[in-house]
Amino acid sequence: MHLHLLELIHAAEDTKVVKTWLSQAGLGSVLVRAQQYNKEVLAVLADDRMLVKLYAKLRLCSALSACEEKRCVVYRFMPTFVPESIIYSFPLAEGEEWYWGNGNTAYLCKQSHLFSKEQMSWLTTYRHIGTWEYFFDLMSMNR
Repeated sequence: MHLHLLELIHAAEDTKVVKTWLSQAGLGSVLVRAQQYNKEVLAVLADDRMLVKLYAKLRLCSALSACEEKRCVVYRFMPTFVPESIIYSFPLAEGEEWYWGNGNTAYLCKQSHLFSKEQMSWLTTYRHIGTWEYFFDLMSMNR
């Protein structure tokens, strides 16, 4: 499915401030993942609509050190174990990335629907992928 993503980076100590900004922004978006790396947090929001207004509001939030909007094709993977190992073995192409969701869920973000031969080979032979899908309920990204 094509989704609009906002990647937000902020200091871990500013989490409460950013959450307040997000709640006041009138989000219809879904928080895909918030992951702390050292002293910073990467939060990823997804929506099936353009996030231009939200992006403009969030750029005013001084607690954010970065805010980037992207539009990409998203596939949901539900492996039979913790998805972190997927990231290390899947042959990502330039501009592609993974986001961990809740539980054993990962989201592959691509610029197009096309998979390379290496990626197709991986998808057909990697035994720990339970299911993967292109169409899914956006709200189920929270679960």
